[in-house]
Amino acid sequence: MGLLVGRVYHQVDAKNRIRIPAKFKALFPKGEQLYFVRYKQGRVSIMPESQLTHILDLIANAEPSASGIEDDAISSMVGFIDEVIFDGQGRTQLPAWVHSEADIKKDVVTLGLGKSLEMWDQETYDNKIAKKSIGEINSILYKKKEGVEPEASK
Repeated sequence: MGLLVGRVYHQVDAKNRIRIPAKFKALFPKGEQLYFVRYKQGRVSIMPESQLTHILDLIANAEPSASGIEDDAISSMVGFIDEVIFDGQGRTQLPAWVHSEADIKKDVVTLGLGKSLEMWDQETYDNKIAKKSIGEINSILYKKKEGVEPEASK
């Protein structure tokens, strides 16, 4: 699989369909199933089966919790996984939960994250992600690398 990087601005059509941007779609292995996944807050992940299987294997090998909180989290994530099914023109219908989870309206941004994609509502992306300075980004990433949990953005 090629390295999925960069961003593409595009739109959801009137029938609630999108196209996975060609620059990304061409990099996924031919014939590998893609999935919409509720994986991170405020966005929707699009993962190939190999990446999703890896994540599900990590979850399956985790120790069960006495409180059941982790089990509920797993059920919540896994319950919001849908196959990406393409029509004859290369479009895919967005699952209903995508709109409430990521507040997707019409304008979207799809980001390459190496092995998977993220889809954001464009206004949310512009306000939350695109405006971060490189200094702020480096500060967050280096603190995380050093084991210091960065503070949540406001």
